[in-house]
Amino acid sequence: MKKLFQKSDSLIKSMFKDQEPEHRYFIVKLGAPSSNERIGYLRALFEIVDGIVCAYDPATLCQRSNGNINQVESIFVRGGYDLYFQKYQKEELFIVQAHTLESSDGECLLGVFYDNRGYPQHHKIDKSHPFIARVFDSEEIDIVNDEIVKEEKFLHISKKENTVASGTPLSFYFNDDEQFFGPLFDKKSSTLHGFDLPNPIKIPFMKGKKVSDFKTYKIEFKNNYIEDNLKHRTIFGETYLYAINIGMIFTNEDEIPTNNIFEQYDTIPTNSILSKASKLLKSKPAAKLNIESIIKGRELNELSDDRKSIIERTFKLSNNNSDESKKLVELIINSNIFDSEIIKFFEQQPTSFIQRFSLDKNIEFAKITREIEEKKIEADEDIERYKENKTDEINRDLIELTAKKTNIVKKIDTNRVLLESLENELIIKKSQLEDTESIQELAAEKSEKIKELSLELDDLQRKHKLSTDIDKLREELVYQQRRIHEETNKKSELEDVTKSIQNDMNMAESELAKRFLESKIISDLVEGDYHKHLSRANESNVEVVNISSPSIDKNENLTRTSIIEIIHERFKGMNREIPLGDLAAYLTAIFQNQFTVLLGSPGTGKTSFAEQLTYAIGSSDKTLSTLINVGKGWTEPKMLQGYYNPITKKYDAGSTGFYPLMDSLNNTAENELPMSFIIYDEFNLSSPEYYLSNQLGLADKKSNRKLVLGNDIEIRVPMSTRFICTANTDESVEGLTPRVINRCAFISFNSNHISYDFDCEELTYNRNDMLGTGDQIVEAFKPSTSDFISSDMKAKLEDLYEIFIDKLKTNLSPRRKEQIKNFVLTSSNISFVNENLVLDHTLGMFLIPLIKGSGEGYEEHLIELKEKMENYDLIISVELLNEVIDSGQENFKHFSFSIA
Repeated sequence: MKKLFQKSDSLIKSMFKDQEPEHRYFIVKLGAPSSNERIGYLRALFEIVDGIVCAYDPATLCQRSNGNINQVESIFVRGGYDLYFQKYQKEELFIVQAHTLESSDGECLLGVFYDNRGYPQHHKIDKSHPFIARVFDSEEIDIVNDEIVKEEKFLHISKKENTVASGTPLSFYFNDDEQFFGPLFDKKSSTLHGFDLPNPIKIPFMKGKKVSDFKTYKIEFKNNYIEDNLKHRTIFGETYLYAINIGMIFTNEDEIPTNNIFEQYDTIPTNSILSKASKLLKSKPAAKLNIESIIKGRELNELSDDRKSIIERTFKLSNNNSDESKKLVELIINSNIFDSEIIKFFEQQPTSFIQRFSLDKNIEFAKITREIEEKKIEADEDIERYKENKTDEINRDLIELTAKKTNIVKKIDTNRVLLESLENELIIKKSQLEDTESIQELAAEKSEKIKELSLELDDLQRKHKLSTDIDKLREELVYQQRRIHEETNKKSELEDVTKSIQNDMNMAESELAKRFLESKIISDLVEGDYHKHLSRANESNVEVVNISSPSIDKNENLTRTSIIEIIHERFKGMNREIPLGDLAAYLTAIFQNQFTVLLGSPGTGKTSFAEQLTYAIGSSDKTLSTLINVGKGWTEPKMLQGYYNPITKKYDAGSTGFYPLMDSLNNTAENELPMSFIIYDEFNLSSPEYYLSNQLGLADKKSNRKLVLGNDIEIRVPMSTRFICTANTDESVEGLTPRVINRCAFISFNSNHISYDFDCEELTYNRNDMLGTGDQIVEAFKPSTSDFISSDMKAKLEDLYEIFIDKLKTNLSPRRKEQIKNFVLTSSNISFVNENLVLDHTLGMFLIPLIKGSGEGYEEHLIELKEKMENYDLIISVELLNEVIDSGQENFKHFSFSIA
């Protein structure tokens, strides 16, 4: 049995799984949305404290100075107001779990989401939670008393046309004489049904339609329930009366029944009961009806004695009168004319009532009897005719079977004579066969002799053929020995010629290598890369510059939040102001992905950002980071990382600094390596598809991270090394292929979301202590088991995925989906980053760069995507998509990301 009165540790915990000590619980109804349909307000009627419904202090909900105790205050819906609006009716009351707002910019001090991390922050008030009920008054209710049966109390309750729905599962009626009726169940129609009150006292709820469900009670209170628990609340100018803590009508806080007096009232009309009786009559045969069994075995047993008397008299009249009377009673009970006036007439003058209708029924009965007799005579005649026909059929079949039997006997006799003739012939054939067996034995003996002679002949022929083959082989052997001698002489002559040609080739190769190196120096000078050759004069024969190996101790207190905050402060110290949320997104993308592209027009601060990041993280030393200026016309990896010189037999590392940095990192223990960076400045001046062909594979999880440089020389790129690439978007650069785009995260520097003013203060580069080991920093930005993506974020991503995949036909590879999942998991679980900003950066970094298509239809899909992003308030993504749309409209409806 469920308890009527339950403490918050059982009832509230069963409703809300995720609870904190600062949570508060309120009974509310829908308020109004704001300009954004996802946020709005709920109106709080009462607060629930330790299972008790009570008033609350308005000052704890709102910062208004003129609030009073009867004023209904607001709770701010921070997300999902549209979902509240879909789930609950306008007048419906429900319970919410509120939390303190982090910001005090507005009037509301408490707020709710639709759900928080998958846990709903709301709950319906159902029949099993007797917190509150609506109370109707005389201006809202019509009352009709049923006078058909005397000395029994009836209360027929219905709402007036202008009465508003209760909004609660239960309701009560409180009239002008301060009489209290209930509990009542507010149906969709205007009728209010009551409930039975069993013993021990508790509130049952309808599980099926029974006669006992249509009862209610007039309650006479022996305590102060009405004074303490009947409260008015005014919402949007309308005042309603509510009964709170309705469980206390029946039990007190210790769950002991109260001394209140419950006087039972019947709320079901008499014609509804007679309708039930008519169904029972219809299901019985025409024999005598057992009145007692019907009354006890059916739901009619739940009726009052006065109500039962009507049905009993009807049954008795059916048993004691003629068949015509019984049919007449059943016809009347099943008809729609069985109203209260006919019932009165039937009870007062039953004999006259029956005689009034019996004449027509007797005539009808006599007609039916005649029809039955006529049909019986016709049936007897049909049976006689059927017997005669069947007898004739059987006689004919018997004659036919006798004739068939005679024919079968004749055939058997004929076959017996034929069988005897065949047996005699078989005896003669057997005798002849015995005479031929001696001839067959002689033939078999001669056949064996012929086989032996044939085998001897085959053996003699094989020996003759073998002798002939041996003679031929001897002649062939002499010929082959002569050929071997001739070929040996030719080989000696060819070896002499080969040595002469090899000497000529070595001399030509040396001359060719010399000319190539001279032309390479001239080409670099023409292209502007003269700095590569300025330091060559003092170089020794060893072409690789050795750099001391870096190492660092672990910092055990590093978290992703502390890393972001420290780097943010260090950026401010170097006169660069970046919003904390944006910086969190940039660092997450850089530390999670092998390649990150800083994209924008010349002069937007891409290179300075990359360099300042190395200073902010403490990796600005040349042993940890290097800036490589990509040259025009680079077509293969050796232009970046050097090459093995076959002439000098040494490895030429070039002047980019790539190989010395890798060599230094390779000579340091993996767990002691700090974070290291390689910055490719203007990396799309040449096509990265070619000169980074052996490095792009580092973006794959299965990569062994080894680069083969030639002549068995190889280096390993540490897991803590990151490649930051700056890229211009003007006409002088190469486009990126899908293979490159799918492996990079993109940070756009054309938008105004990076706010620092070059005119106010010049950027500085301040050396800082290292934050920790590279492994620690990389590990901090990996998703952890405690990170999760909210259902709201998942729904938005799936909504946007549908446009990108189904309509824009973008190549959303498994690698790209994994990048997006890791980025969203990590970013959305950083305390100072809101989910809307995470979604905005997700589209700008990973999805919008994949856009590529043409035509009117493709443009319509882009506009649809833009409208959806505007609805989600994604400012950065809308700005980037506008650039794609504007550029495509200028290029004959060919749409693509600025770098594609």
